[in-house]
Amino acid sequence: MKTTYITSLLLASVNIALGSPMPRVEARSVETVLYKRGEVLNERDLDLAARHGVDASEMFRHSLVKRSDGNDITIWVHNSFNETLNFHKGGAEEASTSVNKRAQRVNVPGNFFYTGHWWQSRSDACGHSSFRSLTSATVGAYTGGVEEMSRWGHRTRGGFELHFQIASTNPLLVVAGSNNGANAGFYATRNDKPHMERMVGTYDIGDLAKDSLRFAKSFSPNGQGVRTAATGDMTCNANNSGKAGVTWTIRSVNHRA
Repeated sequence: MKTTYITSLLLASVNIALGSPMPRVEARSVETVLYKRGEVLNERDLDLAARHGVDASEMFRHSLVKRSDGNDITIWVHNSFNETLNFHKGGAEEASTSVNKRAQRVNVPGNFFYTGHWWQSRSDACGHSSFRSLTSATVGAYTGGVEEMSRWGHRTRGGFELHFQIASTNPLLVVAGSNNGANAGFYATRNDKPHMERMVGTYDIGDLAKDSLRFAKSFSPNGQGVRTAATGDMTCNANNSGKAGVTWTIRSVNHRA
């Protein structure tokens, strides 16, 4: 099952209405298809996931953005994503949506992200971040994917919990897979207080992706296109009303660090 809506390139965020009878068309619009969570992927879908650098056993296909420049971008999200649809940041009502309940039913063996906990109503969980450019012809992701990652974060509600049991991993949380390659990936890991759980929200990811575009460089003479990559540290909400550090990276998933 999939749902289609139309959103403007001029807007940083939109309201998503599942099951809307007619899409709303605006100037310079692109079409976005929302996929049903938990759907079975066919052979073609699995091939697409592999080309996007995605392990289909760990991530699900969230949506497909058909851009006006002809570059289709698929958003893949880690299975542990605790999704809500309320457009306001925070609020008790955000945790009560059917999509959020659907998200809490997902149980991935060995999953190191836990859903349905103290943080589930927070999509904006982190403060200011440092930024350092990683942009190069190999590490950088195409800017089109980073742009759509930003829009996804700003129009989607939910978050990811980095659990204290994670040892030394740098988990891939979101992928914006492009038919042009150099797919954009968002990675996050704990950098202090190993005993504390902490979270990263969708709005945080949207902001970080948007701000990472400042480091974009053109590698067109070499046939590598316009790319960007960045990393930084930020402080995010943690359990027991605390704060804890997170190191994040946006880069091409095709580059093996």
